Order: sequence, then structure tokens, then C-alpha cells
Amino acid sequence: MHNKNIKNRPLGLDRRCAPALYVGSTNFKTKLRKFMKSKIVILCSALILSACSSMQGVVRDKKTGTPIPSAHVVINRYSATTNALGSYRVTGAFIPGDTMLVNAPGYNIYTRTVKSTNEIVDVDLSKK
Repeated sequence: MHNKNIKNRPLGLDRRCAPALYVGSTNFKTKLRKFMKSKIVILCSALILSACSSMQGVVRDKKTGTPIPSAHVVINRYSATTNALGSYRVTGAFIPGDTMLVNAPGYNIYTRTVKSTNEIVDVDLSKK
């Protein structure tokens, strides 16, 4: 026996039994559109969050342990200057593998490879 209600339906589904699953139905198209929009929003959010990296810490004199004010911390084209307490925070689009450079007058230049996108890195600079 051949049921003509099932003949042209995908997977043998009857339109009356499962209207949300019938490919030609408006309900299916609406659900598919909502599903795709949610995936696009999630993808865009992930891309935006991955583009925002942050590194912070304190720059100190290696011998005395005193904070170094006005030291320059650079990662790619993003930079920060330490405050009076030697604290810095660099925010930008950098990734693991990029190079961090710290420079202060009278001190040797410090370089380091970025290991993660959100790190706390305290730097000890040695005098020249």
C-alpha cells in the first residue's frame, strides 16, 4: 500500500504531524532563520572577544625591587607606560607568540614572548 500523504514528504513525515520539520513550511524557515542568526551572533562575539587581549603587571628594578615609573611596555603596536607604582596594563589585539618589549631609561631592554591573551607579567629590569 502506498500512502499519498507520505509520498512527497522528506523522511516520510506528514505535514500535519510535524509542521516544524517539514522543509517547505513557514515554521521551518522561521526556526532555521533564528538558528542561523544565533550562530552568527555567537561567532561574532567570539571574534570580538578574541581580539581583546590584556596584559598587566609591575615593572621593578631587579636588584632593589623598587617600582620603575615611566617604563614603556610594548606589544605589537599597543603600548602602555608604567605609573608611579610601576604598574602597567596593555590592551589590544595581540596573540600568543607576539613579542613583549619593556624599556626604561638606564635599564637593559627586556623582551618576552606572549604566552596567553590575558596574563599578569611582573618584569624585573637590570641596570645597564
